[in-house]
Amino acid sequence: MEKAGGNYAGAIKKGGRPEKLLSDLSPEETVETLAGFGVSQIAIAKTLGISDDTLRCNPELHAAWKRGHSKACVDIHRAQYSAGVEKGNVAMLIWLGKQHLGQSDKVDLKTESQVTISPEDRVKQAVESLARIRADRNARS
Repeated sequence: MEKAGGNYAGAIKKGGRPEKLLSDLSPEETVETLAGFGVSQIAIAKTLGISDDTLRCNPELHAAWKRGHSKACVDIHRAQYSAGVEKGNVAMLIWLGKQHLGQSDKVDLKTESQVTISPEDRVKQAVESLARIRADRNARS
């Protein structure tokens, strides 16, 4: 299939109406299509030759981005659900349970407290230890 000066908005089709190129779409349709493929706002803005602030602040473009982004999220959720439920991917089932059912890993928390001893008390303990050692040595001799 020939690329007529633009990016493709869809997959190659064998029949039906001709495929639309991104250059044939309105800016809103372009934003929605690219967002639907999971393209970032920055990349979409560069494609359109505008700033990403314009994309976020223009109500029509931002609404188009939200629609496309929502479609991409639905596609991702559908693929995750399929991987977990239909194909039995255990890791995906665990993730889905955590996300949608509030399940979590059992966390065993152990608290260790650290006692701080003042320098004076350390010296006192050291002196007491030395006194015990000396007493033991004297008792042996």
